[in-house]
Amino acid sequence: MKQPLWIKRKHSRVKTDIHCEVGLPNNDLSDGQILDLSDDGLKFGCARHTIHNILPENRRTPGPVMDIVIEIHFELQLPDLTAQAVKCKATLIHFERLAQEKYHVGVHFINMNNTATKALEAFLETALEKQKI
Repeated sequence: MKQPLWIKRKHSRVKTDIHCEVGLPNNDLSDGQILDLSDDGLKFGCARHTIHNILPENRRTPGPVMDIVIEIHFELQLPDLTAQAVKCKATLIHFERLAQEKYHVGVHFINMNNTATKALEAFLETALEKQKI
């Protein structure tokens, strides 16, 4: 039986269902779905074609990944009901294959502007409070 990939977390993660677009810098972006989010990274779900767009053929074995930077774009709904677009770079940490066409990918943010950082903090604070209820 395959053992799940466990990673020690530094930050609380919030379960989400937010559309995102991911890809290599300066290339076309592919669709994904953010499954959980923290102030330093996220996990998104995607199809095989997205994995093929962000990983070289010789690096497509599920598990830890190093030295691959992607762009990720998504939009956060803030507590004041406004939306904030977030566009940043992230380092791939790991990915796992759940089914023939279903993958989960973990990333760590490596550059995010101040506006996006503040929006992320506000979103997470509100979402964590809602999870406590």
